[in-house]
Amino acid sequence: MFYWLPVLLGAGIATYFLLPVEPSIFIAGFLLVISMGGFVIANRMSGNKVWLEAVFIAATMLALGLFVAQWRTQSLATRLLSQEIGPVSIEGTVRSIDRAEESGRIVLSDLWFDVQFDARKSYHPILPQQIRLKLRTAGEVQVGDRVKVLAMVSPPNGPTTPGGYDFARQLYFDGIGGVGFAMGNVEILRRNEAGGFMMWVEALRDNIIQDVYRYLDGDTAAVTAALITSEQSGVSMDAMQDLRQSGLQHILSVSGLHLTLFGGFVFFLLRFLLLWIPGFSVWAKKIAALAALAGAFIYLLISGFDVPTQRAFVMIAIVFLAVLLDREALSMRLVAVAAMIILLLRPESVMHVSFQLSFAAVVALIAAYETWQRQHRAPRAWYIKVAEYFVLSAMTSFIASLATAPLIAYHFHQLTFQGILANTLAGPLVTFWIMPLVVIVLLAMPLGLEYGPLQLMGMGVDGLLNIAKTIAQMPGSQIIIPAITAASVLWMVFGGLWLMLWLRPWRYFGLIPIAIGLILAWHIVLPDVMVADDAELLAVRTEQGLLALSNVKREKFIAQIWNKYYGQADSLDWRDESLWQGGNRQVRCDALACIYNIGERRVSFVRKPAAFVEDCGQVDVIVTAMYAPRNCGAKIIMDRAYFKENGVTSLSLQNGQWYAEPVDAASRGRPWRPQK
Repeated sequence: MFYWLPVLLGAGIATYFLLPVEPSIFIAGFLLVISMGGFVIANRMSGNKVWLEAVFIAATMLALGLFVAQWRTQSLATRLLSQEIGPVSIEGTVRSIDRAEESGRIVLSDLWFDVQFDARKSYHPILPQQIRLKLRTAGEVQVGDRVKVLAMVSPPNGPTTPGGYDFARQLYFDGIGGVGFAMGNVEILRRNEAGGFMMWVEALRDNIIQDVYRYLDGDTAAVTAALITSEQSGVSMDAMQDLRQSGLQHILSVSGLHLTLFGGFVFFLLRFLLLWIPGFSVWAKKIAALAALAGAFIYLLISGFDVPTQRAFVMIAIVFLAVLLDREALSMRLVAVAAMIILLLRPESVMHVSFQLSFAAVVALIAAYETWQRQHRAPRAWYIKVAEYFVLSAMTSFIASLATAPLIAYHFHQLTFQGILANTLAGPLVTFWIMPLVVIVLLAMPLGLEYGPLQLMGMGVDGLLNIAKTIAQMPGSQIIIPAITAASVLWMVFGGLWLMLWLRPWRYFGLIPIAIGLILAWHIVLPDVMVADDAELLAVRTEQGLLALSNVKREKFIAQIWNKYYGQADSLDWRDESLWQGGNRQVRCDALACIYNIGERRVSFVRKPAAFVEDCGQVDVIVTAMYAPRNCGAKIIMDRAYFKENGVTSLSLQNGQWYAEPVDAASRGRPWRPQK
């Protein structure tokens, strides 16, 4: 039952985030008190009460998840920008810099906006406490600098597809209330002369990156810098594409894998050395665990101190704490404890892709490892153990890929089958060559002896890039799949947990919900039309099931998400004549508008005001970036006023009737949605 506690806690948290309305926190508190009271009463009852206690424990964890999620949300109270403003001059203090972006991205706090409000208006825009801006160039900007910049700032964007990832929710919990872009260079008003610990860490990261580029070059240097500092800005597009298509891109982002390998190497190296020193053999294990924990924390700082890496560090810390307390270092119980700590401190983590993927892989691997251990307890010859290592290495990649496949399919609409082969080949290289050299490089840098270790690490990185390039060139290295239902993923996740967490024979009943999830996966009705929040980008489904865009050069980020949602790799332009060969041309355009036909039903995408005269009386739906006339007779009118209120919208034809639904309809009225 203990293994299921974090599952139930996470289910309660997820329930809060998926609710269509914001509940009262008193309801969550009331449910928690009632559940705990029920458990106390059941515990004092006589007779067989195990199942009754289990029911109240489950109810308590669900209510606790609901309560902590709402408490965390209300305690943050991130102030969100209510409407787009700009160009506006903004002063702020640089809190963080992300140089992994093409030209840099910064987060500013302690803001001052040079805006003038009209005293005659009763409504003024709500201004945020922190904003994130994309820069033309980060230049010499450093953390802690007071800067000034001319920028356009908008409220955080919500999802771009029905049921898609809610970017606004993520930014809310990051404390960011507005996003935008700089319209000029950043002016540094005042340097952070006082310095500070994080300022020192940022300078240290920059020095490490400079040292790497001093002795290495090209993608070898860029990937080496990424593995040490998580700085990916120098990686070329070709190398990034190879890593992505081969399923090895995760290696670039410092995560639990890197922290585990880093801390593990420090632990085993130091323990081995201490065993040779008289008097230290008894304490070698615990001293090595403390040193490994300290080393992992230093690596956490150098790698950027990102939230996903912080979550990974919590788990690593629990592992080494178990070593200090003479407990089993890696077990399902420790994973459960780590998950509960993370969910109680940051309940929003349950909605993060990185949390879902990392724990799915870890739980699957430990379940497989524990099963293997129970079946192979007898002593074995050394050559059998060597053979087992290679078998287990291959199985590790296979098990992790299998466990995370439903989540990857749901969130990213793709599967990489060659990723199993790529990770099997790259795993030993990263584990036994690259990551140990990361430790050695960091130890050698203060002594000025990093040249040799960097050259050796560069050789390993070259091998990694060669593996990625070879696998990426194989046919079918990446398969794009259309959207699958959330219900199917929940069935598969529940079945997987049932299969992995129980130890009794009934664990195999978990295969039933997995099968149900697979059957339900593609029982989803995709919208016939997608419209961006400014009505400048539109997409329609053709009779062949393809997605055709109004313009393949606009809103490329949204277009890429839409393409994957519909199971396409590339954008198709509806003006391309070859798209309609062998079928009915469903989109016809003139200088005034474009008409989309499905049978006798029509949608008009109006580009010029003159089109309203004819189209308002002849089509079912009007879509336009302008204001439509008040006397327009179309059944559904989606104009500038509509999009200001509703944003990205889907259109579906069901039983001969059009239905329009904003893709963020499920999160209206939640704290992370800007109040318009």
